[in-house]
Amino acid sequence: MIAIPPFNWIRSGNTGTPDFANVGEHDFFRSIGGSKVAIDPRKQFGNILGGTWAPFELAAKATLTKTATNLYTSSYGPGLSLTPNTNQISEDNPLSTLQSVDVVFTNDKSKWSQCIVLEMGENREQNIGNVAKGNIRYSLSVDKDGKQIPGSYGLSWFPGYAINVETGERLNIIFGEDSSLPTENGADMIWNPTNSFFDKFSNNAIPSFGGKHHVYIMGAKELKIGSNVLYKGTKYDGCADYKTLMAVNSPSEDPNQLKKRYFLSQFMWVTMPILSFTSKLSSMADGIVPNEATVKLRVKRPFAKHTNNIDTPLINAGQPLYEFNTASIAPEINNKTAGNKAMDMINVSPNPYYAYSGYEDPGNALDNKVKIINTPKKCTVSIYTQNGFLVRRINKDDDSKTYIEWNLRNDANVPVSSGVYLIHIEAPGIGERIIKWFGVMRPADFDSF
Repeated sequence: MIAIPPFNWIRSGNTGTPDFANVGEHDFFRSIGGSKVAIDPRKQFGNILGGTWAPFELAAKATLTKTATNLYTSSYGPGLSLTPNTNQISEDNPLSTLQSVDVVFTNDKSKWSQCIVLEMGENREQNIGNVAKGNIRYSLSVDKDGKQIPGSYGLSWFPGYAINVETGERLNIIFGEDSSLPTENGADMIWNPTNSFFDKFSNNAIPSFGGKHHVYIMGAKELKIGSNVLYKGTKYDGCADYKTLMAVNSPSEDPNQLKKRYFLSQFMWVTMPILSFTSKLSSMADGIVPNEATVKLRVKRPFAKHTNNIDTPLINAGQPLYEFNTASIAPEINNKTAGNKAMDMINVSPNPYYAYSGYEDPGNALDNKVKIINTPKKCTVSIYTQNGFLVRRINKDDDSKTYIEWNLRNDANVPVSSGVYLIHIEAPGIGERIIKWFGVMRPADFDSF
């Protein structure tokens, strides 16, 4: 994806630097057979919602570096790396593991996701507690009203939730902020990005990206060291297991590298949110976002076999398995209540009748026909004039048809006259229905005889 530094954070495509020589700008690749092959040469993942969301695998990981002219030469990105100042693709987050996700932003606090807040400051000496980029923030946790919680560190609430649409499971969410940018809301443990691309209080044009309130949607892969399961990875737990996994004895200490690699392998989707210049967020106490909005991230994936021991033992040998029932839609037999409701569906077609219907033979001038539709298998239809004179009675005892044909004649096989008729349908043991029908008969064409 071509862009001007430091905004080229989605490394999708195969243009601009075909030799992949510029580490700060190149599109991500893998070495296959001694050749460098772009990961996403067709830029399929480079323009999701206008280039605002991307797979974590394609997120640039370079640390910003300054030149003598105070310009930042490396493209900044929300990707995280075990090794500082590297900008290579992560082999632990392949595109093949991406899953379709719905991310819902809402001011309904009962639906909010408790989450870890990660430090996004580039220089740990300028960050609160000297915490390195990508580690848990060393600030008191906050509740859903933004009030600090004594004795708890690194936790906050994201105004929304994420659902894996393939499994129906709720996913953990993590967001970041740069505590070295307090003027960009980067030090308050609240998801509240600003509309600034650069720190407005800096003389060095430091890119701030809204305070770096990046949002990470986590996957659900099982994490194991030997036989020890570190993270089951099956459902939302408010990031409790992630926090245990990344625990350190002091804020300046870095987590165990192997555990952190497992942690980073869970990152699936990422966005770098910037508030629009026409929008305004509320306080955390007032719900942050003004209304509900859903981001739908979709990928095409073949059904895969489970190999991560989510089920013990595996159900259906790990093959895809789905259950459903038809309890709410299955037909019911001898249900009088359902039968009474079904009687309301009985009608006459067409109604009114204007000298012709689609049921008639167009080549037969003497063919007149309407249908009484949605009739039960056994019923009696009685047709009356408005003054109560019985014109025709038809008995139905046929399971194969759901209608009764009336040729617009009386019991003496004489065509009825134009007018309004009352049609009474009685189904033994079920109920009855009365329909008012209006018909206009066409005059006899004696020229056809």
